[in-house]
Amino acid sequence: MDDRKICAIVNENFICYNKQVNLAPDIPSPHAPVACLTFARGDEVKGGTAFMSELCCPSCCSALGMAGIRKIVYKDGRKDKQDEKTFDVARYFDIEVIQNGEIGL
Repeated sequence: MDDRKICAIVNENFICYNKQVNLAPDIPSPHAPVACLTFARGDEVKGGTAFMSELCCPSCCSALGMAGIRKIVYKDGRKDKQDEKTFDVARYFDIEVIQNGEIGL
């Protein structure tokens, strides 16, 4: 697995891409999905798809669900083994989750 944590949210004529980057060793950076949602305005992402290099954490999945994301496509599972918790959150928000190891993120 790669250490890059990338998220691209796509919906009709809207696309947002963000890479999780450490701001400094002692400053936590926002997760890539949340950074994408912060960039978006209102309904731009509602009904859209989030493409990720690594399955998002449960908190980010919740944020995506609240924003109206309908599908998550990811390349790799989580290193912290919280995949099932993320899947539980996705089921709650009725988000379709698909693993695709061929994503070039």
